[in-house]
Amino acid sequence: MDTKIKSVLGSVLVIGIVAAMMTAGTQSWYSDTETSVGNTFTAGTLNLKVGNYDPCTVHVGKNNIAPGDELYGGGYCGLWKINNTGTIDGRLSFNITNLVDNDNGLTEPEESDGDTTGGDGEGELSEYLKVTVVVTDPDGTPHKVWPIGIAEKTLRETADAGEITITGDPGLLEGGETGTFHLKIIPLDNSVGNIVQSDSVEFDVIFHLNQV
Repeated sequence: MDTKIKSVLGSVLVIGIVAAMMTAGTQSWYSDTETSVGNTFTAGTLNLKVGNYDPCTVHVGKNNIAPGDELYGGGYCGLWKINNTGTIDGRLSFNITNLVDNDNGLTEPEESDGDTTGGDGEGELSEYLKVTVVVTDPDGTPHKVWPIGIAEKTLRETADAGEITITGDPGLLEGGETGTFHLKIIPLDNSVGNIVQSDSVEFDVIFHLNQV
């Protein structure tokens, strides 16, 4: 190719590149920018209120119990209002803890029934008192939640079971909802002998509400 033609083509190429660069530097497109303002993250709350106090100070008890007692409702009733005052749904569970059986000495009839101990921590009452638990959910429906499949279990067996989670709808307490927890201690059966005379049992009921 002729040298002059090459020179001309080279000049044209340089001019084209320079023009393209100038165009790239000055060309623009439509655009828009939006900003999301006021974004906030807040931690929810989960708080179980039992009865009218928080923390719970309500307790139940019964003195002078005897085999064959007939009480309203079929048992010695501990009835607590349970309220999730928080904003997060929770699952309810409970356990019987710090259970202590005391013999409070030995009566002659106890000894005749084979009781050979009479001291603190040596009683038998928790082995004869039986327990059921009924939870009434926020819509007013009662559900037997302990034990499942049989009529009742002893107080001692319930304590030995540890933390008992209430499954299904009865155990679900949504934020702001209120239900009731009914711990029923069944009166002593007529077949219970003298072995529990003068005995006493103490225990705590611990309520738990865990996030779901």
